[in-house]
Amino acid sequence: MRPFIILVALAAIMVFTSSCEQEEELTPVNNAKDIILGQWGVSELTKGNHILTEEVSGYTFYCTSNGHMSVTGNGKTFDGNWLCMNANSADTVYRIKVMGCNFNDILSECMEDWHLINYDSMYCYFTSHEASHDKTMTWKRVN
Repeated sequence: MRPFIILVALAAIMVFTSSCEQEEELTPVNNAKDIILGQWGVSELTKGNHILTEEVSGYTFYCTSNGHMSVTGNGKTFDGNWLCMNANSADTVYRIKVMGCNFNDILSECMEDWHLINYDSMYCYFTSHEASHDKTMTWKRVN
């Protein structure tokens, strides 16, 4: 009977430890202010269950080192700006603002505080910093 109790206890311990999620360790982004410099296209934009990628695919975002941004597409050019908040921390957030577009314009969906969740030389992956907004956006570098 004693070996049975030991086996049950071991099984319970294994179930308990496998059900505990390990917290993902975030690493600081050392060059956060330089990551989005240059010219980008939006390769994915979602809001909840709605895929908005096609509506914004014709726009190009050009970010300069002084926080200025210009957005061109569909025969229009908009001025904008960006700000890197919490630079060099594990919670890097970019504030994106586009001036001159109206509330119903697809670009208004890009104006957000975006949490940088991953990046490489060709892509930046963002999710809305405000959890209730349920948005994701992926930028692809334009050469």
